[in-house]
Amino acid sequence: MKKYIIFLSLFILNFYCSQQTESLKVIKEKYDIAIKNTEEEYNKNISQPISREKKAMLFSKKTKELRDLDFNRNRDYLEEVSKIKTNIIPIDSSKIIKNETGEIIAIHPKGYEFFKKEFMANFLGDEINAKGIIACKISFIIETDGSIQDVKAISDNEDFSKYAILAIYLTQEKWIPARLNGYPVRYKFSLPLTLNFQ
Repeated sequence: MKKYIIFLSLFILNFYCSQQTESLKVIKEKYDIAIKNTEEEYNKNISQPISREKKAMLFSKKTKELRDLDFNRNRDYLEEVSKIKTNIIPIDSSKIIKNETGEIIAIHPKGYEFFKKEFMANFLGDEINAKGIIACKISFIIETDGSIQDVKAISDNEDFSKYAILAIYLTQEKWIPARLNGYPVRYKFSLPLTLNFQ
């Protein structure tokens, strides 16, 4: 009975966490559609014969609308990330696998290079007010169902850390979970990140 209750609790907590990260994807889809509609409206308007002044006015309007959408999307993202509960499932370090011999590590279904590219595509570096080289250490737990939980980022720049966490949560694919003795186990993954801001 105790095992059943623990399993049910873990299932509910994993479902709750996945719902939280799903809300980030909803925000992304909402703003992607709004940006696409703004671009299409602009393209439709300039495809007609209009004066140079009118084109300049339409371009200025489009630029402002896209900037506003970008600002609102980033605000919504950060608000949602702040709601994501970390450490919902107590982490017992003896149960987290760390690259030990004899175990199968967690892997991304499309490969690590794909994951890095997706992460960088999601990383909103333009929003960070910084100069020079900034380093950040990102870590997260890959759960037994392949979902990402408990994302943390350590950096001297708070905005850099927030946007790094957001970029991880915005990745789409579930991982293939780590296995030990044939059973899926939680896996702690670390990702060092260094960017040079001009």
